[in-house]
Amino acid sequence: MLSRIARVERLGVVDRTARPRSAAPGGAVARVAALFVAIASLAATDCKTAEGCDPGEACVCSGGSDCFLGCTGDGCSQDCHSVGDTCGTVCGNGCSSLCHDVSTCTSSCGSDCNLTCHSVSSCGAICGDNCDYSCESASTCGVQAGSGSTIRCTSVSTCEADCTGTCHVACTNVSTCAVHCLGGGAPISCPDGTLACGPC
Repeated sequence: MLSRIARVERLGVVDRTARPRSAAPGGAVARVAALFVAIASLAATDCKTAEGCDPGEACVCSGGSDCFLGCTGDGCSQDCHSVGDTCGTVCGNGCSSLCHDVSTCTSSCGSDCNLTCHSVSSCGAICGDNCDYSCESASTCGVQAGSGSTIRCTSVSTCEADCTGTCHVACTNVSTCAVHCLGGGAPISCPDGTLACGPC
């Protein structure tokens, strides 16, 4: 089978074994954590299957009011779009997640992940080291990312990034761009216009 297509009216697939990383209260992390609490409560009461997406195969969810995609391992390619309310994805390492044309996007991923959302109201994510997070055409973008991550916010009202290690944040056409270096210290302005936790 070349692809797995999940079309649900209420809930798609969720990996019950995956959990977002713990985070300190406040800022973007608190809002992202609250979103995942809501996802967990929905999954516990109305989950159709815990099988999740298969690594190396396209996994698409669209239609209905909510879609939630898990992953049976690392390396999943998840796409959630054109849903009435919420799209949520959970994955291990080396995954990609695309979310668009929905009210709320949430993602939780390990290291070496590529997370993209656009044309949404809010997009929240928690990811590990070497995360590539892109949020475009949204009201609010919030992410907690690990060391070596790149964060891009474009044409959004508020972009808030909490970096647990080194990171680079690029804000373009953003009203409020807030970067927090959770390892200590303040972000620095780099010659290329980005904000960095750690060296430019």
